[in-house]
Amino acid sequence: MKKFFKTVLVLIALLVIVQIGFYFHATTSPQWEYAKRALACKGANYDFRNCVDLPMDSRKDFTNSSWKPFSCINTASSLYNNGHRAGNCNKFMANPGRWGFHEVSADEAVPGDMMLFLRKWDGARHAGVYTMNSLLGPLCANTVVGGIFVHFLPVKPFLAVHAVGFCDVKYYRYTGK
Repeated sequence: MKKFFKTVLVLIALLVIVQIGFYFHATTSPQWEYAKRALACKGANYDFRNCVDLPMDSRKDFTNSSWKPFSCINTASSLYNNGHRAGNCNKFMANPGRWGFHEVSADEAVPGDMMLFLRKWDGARHAGVYTMNSLLGPLCANTVVGGIFVHFLPVKPFLAVHAVGFCDVKYYRYTGK
C-alpha cells in the first residue's frame, strides 16, 4: 500500500512539473500579454457600451441589471481593446478584421489568441482566450453559465463531449486596432 501511495505522489509531482513547464512555455508566446490578461480576469464583462457591432439601444451596461446577456465575446474582446469590442460571435467571425484580428490555423495558434467555439447549426456561439497548453491540449479562459470565469478549460475534452453542441474551434490573432 505504501508503494502505491508513493507511486501516486510521484505521478502527481510529475504532472505538476509538466504543467509548470507548459505555463513557462506559454509565457514565451508573442501574444502572452492577452493570455495574461485573461488569466487575471475575475469575471464576466457585462458592460456592452463599447460593442461596436450592436445597435445603439443595445449598448448598455448590464453589470447591475437583474438580466444578464451572454457576455463571452464581449469579455474576450475587451481583453484586447476595451474601447472597441464585439458583442456577437457570428458578427466577429464574419469580419474579424473589424476588431483588428485575423484567423490562424489551430497549428499556428499560440497562447493569447482568441478562440470561437462553433456549432453545426448556428455557427460561432461562444468565445474565449487560449491561455496555455496541457497534457489534454489547449486550455482556454472564458465565461460559463452564471457569469463564472474559468481560466483553464481543457478545449479537446470539452469538444469531445459536444458540450452544448460545440463541435469545432477557430483561432484569431490580434494584430491591433
